[in-house]
Amino acid sequence: MAYTFESVPFQCSTLVYQTTTTRNLAAALAARGRKVLVIDLDPQGHLTLSFGVDPLKLEKHAYHLMIDEDITIASVLVYHHASGVGLVPTNLDLSGAEIELLMDPTGNNLVLKSRLEPIEIR
Repeated sequence: MAYTFESVPFQCSTLVYQTTTTRNLAAALAARGRKVLVIDLDPQGHLTLSFGVDPLKLEKHAYHLMIDEDITIASVLVYHHASGVGLVPTNLDLSGAEIELLMDPTGNNLVLKSRLEPIEIR
């Protein structure tokens, strides 16, 4: 059975702990033997950076997953061996995806869901 969790930003004073919480929760679940995939959907790429991946050196990332139908999660996945977590990284290119998806004549607002469906049964 697959479970999906969404990390929602919460604020304490002026600090946002979303990235730290997501990374630590993912690592804790992986340490307990769960298969964990995190998807960085923040164009600033702080979650990507927290896993030691340089967003500027990525050839394929979350933007390509959202825009290009031929791109699969497996083709953009980065596995972090130390924590046992799979990561779909991102960079600033992702900020353009929103506009491109809004201009999509099919009105496809379920792109990410359709990309996750093939791996949910694993």
